Order: sequence, then structure tokens, then C-alpha cells
Amino acid sequence: MTTLNTYGKISFLYFDNLENACQFFEETLNLELSCDQGWSKIYKVCNGAYIGAVDSARGACQATTRDCVLTSFVVKDHEDMVTRLIDAGIKFTKEPKYSEALQIKSLLFEGPEGYMFEVEEFISEKDRKAFYNLEIDEFSRVVGIMGAFAEVVACGAKKMALGAPVSDKDLRDKHYKYAKNIAEQRNIFCRKEDKGFLSDLFPATMNRDKYNILFYKDKQTADDFDKLKLKKETLMKNNEYHGGKRFQIAYDFGVLLSYADQDIKRMINENKDLE
Repeated sequence: MTTLNTYGKISFLYFDNLENACQFFEETLNLELSCDQGWSKIYKVCNGAYIGAVDSARGACQATTRDCVLTSFVVKDHEDMVTRLIDAGIKFTKEPKYSEALQIKSLLFEGPEGYMFEVEEFISEKDRKAFYNLEIDEFSRVVGIMGAFAEVVACGAKKMALGAPVSDKDLRDKHYKYAKNIAEQRNIFCRKEDKGFLSDLFPATMNRDKYNILFYKDKQTADDFDKLKLKKETLMKNNEYHGGKRFQIAYDFGVLLSYADQDIKRMINENKDLE
């Protein structure tokens, strides 16, 4: 049997009003126009997957019905997509729900000229590996890191811990949805950190211009961290952030993170990537 050496898939949909359909794909669904042939426009859904919007008067097929065509978008955060679609003014023909039998979250909505669209997220481990491949692994890695840090805070090994710094604020916000659940399950707290805290304890590039999530055992710990940040700001404003005072900021940060005395001093001495 011949194996197709393919690089992608395009599903062509035929429209009597191509302009209206293109407006839907571009402005409502915010899809990227990859190829414009005039009477045929191809939109990128994800790597290797495309939707083609075709003028029904010019296409290769005579599309006589729309009700046998279902275009399904596979996502990995169904709740986030529900919010985005609502914000875009989409009305659902089948409300979001979870199917225990199929282990999927799904919804349906109607697009131009009666074409039906589905948004679904696969839940079972087997299906997630099949559909999300390497992309889900990196996201799961970060969530796993957060879970580990939250656990050491919950058991008292650390007073506070930072999750995984990222440059993308939207990505951090997606992580935060999971972080809240992780914290609640362990009876601790978490909050967003929109400005990476720089000290000589860690390399500056690790946290500079990064977004993160703070896990902490109690309000006093979070207050102590805020006081430390304010103390550094005051030192910098007064041109006093140097020498022993600068060392103390890094040292106190290490104490808040529950590192041992010798480890804090070693980390500060070994760090050559300073702000």
C-alpha cells in the first residue's frame, strides 16, 4: 500500500457569499490567512491544518448541502476557548459539556451558511498523547513544576516558592488557572507575580521581564516578600543598593525561599549573571 508523504490537510468549504465567510474566519475566529487566490482563501488553523473558503460558483465541487459537514477544532484548554468564543459573540447550538463515554469536552456552533463547527478537548491520557504530542508536554512540565513547589510549601519544607518564570503574560495566566486548583487542593495560597524579583541569589536573566506565580503558606510570608521588594526599591532609589546591603537583599530572599545558610551564600558567590 502506498504511504502518502503529506505536509498538511486542507478542508474546503463552499460559500455563496465568500466575503461574509472570510469576515467570519478572519474577524470572529481570528484565523491567519495563509493563501489568497481571490475566489479561494486558505486559513491556518494550526501547523499542518487549514480551512479553505471557496466561492461556490468557482469551486471544483458542487456543494449542494451543508448539514453533512462538521469542522472540529481540537484545543487543549476548552474553558479558555469557551470564553473567547463568547467574547467574539458566538452563540452555541450545543452548550459546552463533558462526555464521560468519549472523555471529551465539546461544544457546537453554526457558522456562515449553515456550516457547523465543533470545539473539543480530549481528556484521556491516550488521546491527549495522540492529539497534543510535544506541545502538551511542555505545558504539563510547567504544571508539574508548580505542583512540586506547592507540595513542599504545603508540607512546611518551604515558606514560599515561585513556579516557572515565562516571558508570555497570557501563558502565565493559563498556568495560573491550574495553580489556583493546585493551591486549593493543598490548603495554601498563590498569586500572580507580574514583575520578576531580581537579586544576586539567581541569575538575572532567569527572572528579568518575566511573569511568575508565587506559592506561599500564609499571609505573613507574602507580606514579608513584599517588604523585601520595597526595601530593595528604597535602596536603589537612595543609591544604596551595593555592598553588604545588596548582599542582604539576596540573602533574605534565600531565607524566604527556605534555603540553608551555606546554600544561600554559595549561590550568591557563584552567580555571575547580575542585574
